Amino acid sequence: LTATLQSDPTTPYYNRCTKMIFRYATNMLVTSMILSKTCTAFAPIPFISHASRADICIAMGSDGFLFDMEGKIVESFESFEETEEKPSQTIHEMVKTFLPLKEVFDDIKFPDGKAPEEIFYPYTFNKVTTFTEQSKPTSNLLINQPKTETSGVLEALQKVFVDSENIGRDIPNKEDYNFFGSNKHTENLKYLLKTNPYFSSALSQKKDGFELRSFRERGVKESDSLYMKLMGTFEGNTHRVNVTFDSDMEIKRIRVYDKISGKMIENIEGDDEDADYWASAAIYSLAMYASCIHATTHVLHYILTGALEYCSEDFEAMNQWAKIYSTHIPFKYRQVGNLLITDSDDARKLTAILTGPLGGGFEGTKSRPIYEELLRSWVENPSNWYEVISNISSDEMKKSGILTEFYKHHDRVPDFASDVAGALREIDQDKYTVAELRLNDFIKQCGLESSNINTLEQWIEIMSVSGITHGSTLSYSRAFATPEVLRWRNIGTDNWDDSDVGLAVRLLATLCGMDEHRHVMMSSVDKHDGSGGPGEGRYASK
Repeated sequence: LTATLQSDPTTPYYNRCTKMIFRYATNMLVTSMILSKTCTAFAPIPFISHASRADICIAMGSDGFLFDMEGKIVESFESFEETEEKPSQTIHEMVKTFLPLKEVFDDIKFPDGKAPEEIFYPYTFNKVTTFTEQSKPTSNLLINQPKTETSGVLEALQKVFVDSENIGRDIPNKEDYNFFGSNKHTENLKYLLKTNPYFSSALSQKKDGFELRSFRERGVKESDSLYMKLMGTFEGNTHRVNVTFDSDMEIKRIRVYDKISGKMIENIEGDDEDADYWASAAIYSLAMYASCIHATTHVLHYILTGALEYCSEDFEAMNQWAKIYSTHIPFKYRQVGNLLITDSDDARKLTAILTGPLGGGFEGTKSRPIYEELLRSWVENPSNWYEVISNISSDEMKKSGILTEFYKHHDRVPDFASDVAGALREIDQDKYTVAELRLNDFIKQCGLESSNINTLEQWIEIMSVSGITHGSTLSYSRAFATPEVLRWRNIGTDNWDDSDVGLAVRLLATLCGMDEHRHVMMSSVDKHDGSGGPGEGRYASK
C-alpha cells in the first residue's frame, strides 16, 4: 500500500496495484488509504448493509472515489486499465448508478417522461452515513457471536444512535429515559399496541376485548385482517403467536403455534414467566408487518406527490406547494425498489427486507401481491386511509384508550383539508378546477385505475393521515435494536449473522437525518426545504 501511494500514478505499476487494492484488500487497508487523504471520503449507502466505505467502492465497480463537501469527485483511484479523464460526478449520480430506479410494482408507474424530478439532499445523506460509519466498530462485534451473551453490544449500538442523533437533548433526565423501551416485553407490546397506529391496526375485536391474531389452523380467509394475511406469507424461522387482551389491553392469554406443523405448542396466561419471551416474538412480527405498510406508503406518496406536481404545473401557487412537498420522496421510492421490495437480478433480490429470503422473513411472491392490493385499496378510499388497514372502529379504540393521541390529529384532518383546498381555490378558481380535474385522470394513468381521488381535499386527507402514521416509524423501528426482538429474525440459530446485524443498523439508519428546517403545507415558501444545510434549499429564496 505504501509503495503504491509513493509511486507515479501514471505508471502501469500504479494501476496494477490499485486494482489489487480495491478488489482484494481488506476493508481496513482500503479505508486507511481513503482516510489518508485530506478530503471527505464517500460514505456507504446505509440501507444496503453495514458495509464500510471500501465495500461500497468495490461494489460500484471496484473504483475508489474521494469527494469534497459539495459531493463532487475530487480524486479517483482507477481499479482497471487507464481510461480517459472522467467528468465530474456528484455522490447522487454515483448512488443512482448503484441503485438504479426500479419500479416497485411493474404495473404502477408514471407515464413516460412524467416522473417527478429527483432531488438529492447531502445534508440529510451525510447525517445518515455518519451514523452508519460510527456504528460499524460496534455492530461488527456482534457478527458470529452468541445471541445470549451480546446484549451489552446492542446496548452500545443504541447509545451510538442516541449520541449520533442527539436524541432527547431537551430532556433534563435524558440518562433515565428508555429510548428503546423497557426489558419487560409484555409491557412494551401493550404500550406499542396502544400508541403506535401501525401496531394498533393489527388488532381484531373480540366480545370481551381484543386479539392479536397471526395464525389460524384452518388457514387465512379473505375476510381476515391485513396483519393475518401478511403473517400468512411469513416464512421466517419463528413460531406463530396469538395474543388475547381484555378491554383494558391487559394480556389474558398467549397461544403459540409451531411454524411447520401448525399445532399449538404453548397456551399460557398473560402473567406466566414465559409470557415475556413470546411477547418479544409478537413485537418482531408486528414490526415487520409495520414495515410492509411503511414501504407501501412510500410508493403511495411517490405517485400522489408526483401527480399533484405534474397536474398543477399551470397553477403556480399550487405547483410551488406541490414541489416542496414532493422533493424528498422520489429518492425514498428508489430505496424501496432496491432494498425493501425488489425482484432485481442481483444480490438485492436475496437481501430485500420485505421480499428476500435473507430479509426479514416474508416470502416475496406471496407478500408482494398483498402490498399492491393495499396500495389500490388506499386510492379507492382516500378519506379512509387508516380504516383500510385497521379492523376496529375509532370509537372502540378510543373507548379502550387505544391511539388517543393519534386520533387527536387524525380527527382534525377533514377540516384542515377543507381549509387548505379552500385557500388555494380562492387564489384562482379556474386554474384550481383544471388542476383538480387532471389529478385523478393522471393517477389512473399511473396504473391505479380504481382511484377515487377526485378532489384536492381527498388528496390532502390521504396524504395527511398516512403522513401522521408514517411518523410512528420512529417508534417501532427502534425495536430491531433490542436483542430480545432481533433474535426472532432467525430464532433457530445461536449466533448473530451478517443479516441480523444489517437489519438492526439499517432500521436505525432510517431514523437518522431529520431536517429540522424542512416544512411542508406552508402558507408561504420562504423556508428551507431540506436540500442543503440550514438556510439553503431548492426554494429558499422564494
